[in-house]
Amino acid sequence: MMKFIWSKGRAEGLVRLERQLEGEVRERVGGRRRRDSDWRRNGQWALAGLAVGMVAGAVAWTSAQHAYRRDLFNRHPLRRLAALGHLAGKPSVASVQLLREFIAWERRPALRARAVRMLRTMEQALV
Repeated sequence: MMKFIWSKGRAEGLVRLERQLEGEVRERVGGRRRRDSDWRRNGQWALAGLAVGMVAGAVAWTSAQHAYRRDLFNRHPLRRLAALGHLAGKPSVASVQLLREFIAWERRPALRARAVRMLRTMEQALV
């Protein structure tokens, strides 16, 4: 059985070897270690990207609603939803009649249910 005897020279040699290996690893990954501030900075960029994406989505949705506001009987459900949103801001007798026709025509339950809620709201506002 072999005994491994630690001597001061061997221990210092191992420490030097560890430091050398750490240096090589650091050189391979760009010469620096990651710090908490790096993670914080990256997280801030991710939040900024998320906020920009949400604003861009809201702008796109608003422009779609403005572009499709007259397409209540279009074949695309998104255009019909945008037209319902536009119609919700214009309560009138003509809007009520148009909503009744739309409810009879619409096949999608979600859009029909939204139109029914809008119709009830408009009827109460006009009474």
